[in-house]
Order: sequence, then structure tokens, then C-alpha cells
Amino acid sequence: MSLIEARYPMKTRKNRIALIIAAAAITLIWSPSFAHTLEWKMKQGDHVEIVKTANVIYRINNENQNATRERNIIDLYCTGVKNERYSVKSLFSLYSLGAGETVFKLDKKTESSFEIARDGTYFVDAKTFLPNLRSIPSFPAGDVAENATWTKPGSLVFDNFSVPFMVEMPVNYRLAKVTTENGTQLAEILFQYVVDYTLTGQQFPKDFPAKIIGHSEGVVLWDLSKNIPVAIKENYQMAFVFANNQVVMHEWLMGIETAYNNYEPKKETPASDLSKEIAPESGVTIKENERGLVFSLGEVLFDFNSADIRKDSAEVIDKIAAIIKRDYPDREIIVEGHTDDTGSSYYNKDLSEKRAGNVAEEVMSQVGHDKVSYIGHGEKFPIEKNDTIEGRKKNRRVDIVVKVK
Repeated sequence: MSLIEARYPMKTRKNRIALIIAAAAITLIWSPSFAHTLEWKMKQGDHVEIVKTANVIYRINNENQNATRERNIIDLYCTGVKNERYSVKSLFSLYSLGAGETVFKLDKKTESSFEIARDGTYFVDAKTFLPNLRSIPSFPAGDVAENATWTKPGSLVFDNFSVPFMVEMPVNYRLAKVTTENGTQLAEILFQYVVDYTLTGQQFPKDFPAKIIGHSEGVVLWDLSKNIPVAIKENYQMAFVFANNQVVMHEWLMGIETAYNNYEPKKETPASDLSKEIAPESGVTIKENERGLVFSLGEVLFDFNSADIRKDSAEVIDKIAAIIKRDYPDREIIVEGHTDDTGSSYYNKDLSEKRAGNVAEEVMSQVGHDKVSYIGHGEKFPIEKNDTIEGRKKNRRVDIVVKVK
């Protein structure tokens, strides 16, 4: 059980909602002897990793359709600090967990650049697509006392339609309490917002709903010593109402756990040094590129047209996993499958996904965390031409990418 779960179990949800709503209209309370400064602090070169994992129930007209598990991993890279704002480059990655699977599949990546103010407000260019929740949490100016309340704007971006759509709404906060654990001051901040947005008129595309309604409430755990977030626990419910010939409501209920990891720049182990630890006959090459540290494994892992890992190859994967666990114990790992262009594109993509998924399962069983995912690219990214036997052989590979940058 996480610290945030222990503090706010689900059975207290109604009490938390009542407290937040009741506090929304109260003027900010000042108590100088117990006041705290709430603000973001970043410096150039910092890397903030935000891992959002959600249990999702999807309903149509109040009838459950399916239950899934989804994940976002958002990497924020601070590129500069100016005028109380942090310039960041970001990578938003969306993952899904299929029925009966244990490893997330990487579905989509989106890159963006924007700014975050010290009070937590996002500043995003209108032409820039930035998915997910924005400006939560945000903080008031000046010190904040325990039980103080404030309201700041937030926004949600929906990517469910022909074009992205953003909804802005007020978010109510309350600083519930501050505790000290192992020398670290932790603030527990309750938040709540309601969305009630009607979409009418010709300016909206035909596939847009007539109405978006929903609400969310949760708690943020904030490190006052470092001025960085630690975790968020959130209960989220959102519905799209369509009203053409009949009223149809599509609804999503989510329990969302968010964890923050803050990585400062550090010297990484050179790929050349790591290569000395793996036998040359294993067929493994190690390189560094914009994706991170890449362990590239040839087709020797599998028999022809098979996605099952050979027994003699499992030892090679376990050796790589041991290196990752030792040198990069908390870093995200993405396993990518590749094929040559022999056969249909559909078959190649399917085979590359199955191979990558099996390798990802083996890696995850060894590294001690679940920030492991897979994706199959098929023939899309060859490293050699496919017009020779040797070229096709090199293109049939699986890459284990450790996100160290």
C-alpha cells in the first residue's frame, strides 16, 4: 500500500468530497506560525517522470461495457528557467494492458514543448497539442496555512474526436495537513473540480458530443522540502452525451494513481563498458542514441516464424535485465520488435509484437518494477537494406531500450 493510499482509503471518499465542497467558498485562511510556501522548483537539466496508472470502467447509458487498465508516462525535461517559468520539452506516452496480459503495450507517443510557472500553471501555445490534465495542482501567491483553501483554473484536453478539444474549469483546493517523515515535510492537498460543458452551434465538428459532464476529486502529496510533487490519488468520472436521434451517454470511471520521479543529470555507464559484460557470441550489441541505452538482440532469440523465446536465449535476456536492475533500477524500459520485409506487413507487425511482448515479460520478471512495455514495429524501421540475406538477418531483431535520457 502506498503512503497516499494509507492516508486516504477509499471508504473516506464521501467525507473528502464534503470537506472540499464546503471549503470552496471560504476565504484563504492565514496563520503565520504554521504557513507554508507551495511552489514548483526545477532547474535546467532536470527530468521529471510522471507515471499515471488508471483502472478504467467504460459504460454506455449506465451499463458496463468493459474494464481496462491504462497508463500514461509523461517525461518533462527542463530546458531553461526565465521570468518565474520553466521551459520544458515533454514526451507523452500512452499504454494499454490487454486482457490476460501482464505487460503494458505502448500505443502512442506525443512530443510537446511548453512552460510551467512556479505556481503550477501551464502555458501552452494554441498550436501545440498537449494531451492530459493541465495546471493541476496550482498554488496561490504567498504562504498557505493548514486548512486554507484556494481556487485556481485547470483544464482537460480530450483527444476522442476528429480534433482535440479543451475544457477549462475552476479547481478547488484545501491544504489538509502537513507532516514530517524522515526529515521531509509533506503537504496533503485535497482538490476537486466539476465539468459541465454544453457544445452547441456550427463551430463544433459533427462527431462532437452535445454535452460533457463529470467531476474529479483527489489528494496530492507534495514535498515541501524540495518543492516537488510526490504522488496523486484521484477518482475521476467523465461522460460524453450525444443527442442525435436518441440520447446516448458514453461514460468513463477511473481510479488514477500518479507517481512522480525526479531525475537529476548524472553520468551514465558508457555502452562500451557494458558491452564487456556480455559474451560476444550472444549477438547482443549495445549503443546509445536519442531513445536512451539500447540493447539490440538478433533473431537468435527465436526459431523461424516463432515468437517463443529459445531456452538458450533466455539466459542472455536475464543477463541484460541484471545489468539494467543494477545500473538503472528505476528507469522505464521499452521493448521494440522488428522484422525484415518478407511476408505481409500485417504478419510482420503481429510477429514483432508477440516477440517484443514475450521479451518484455521476461525482462519485467527480473527488474523488480512494472515500468516495462512493448511495441511491435514490423518492417517499419530497418537498419540495413532488405535486398540481401545478411541485411534481412540484421533487421530481424528485438531492442531493449532503457530510457536514461
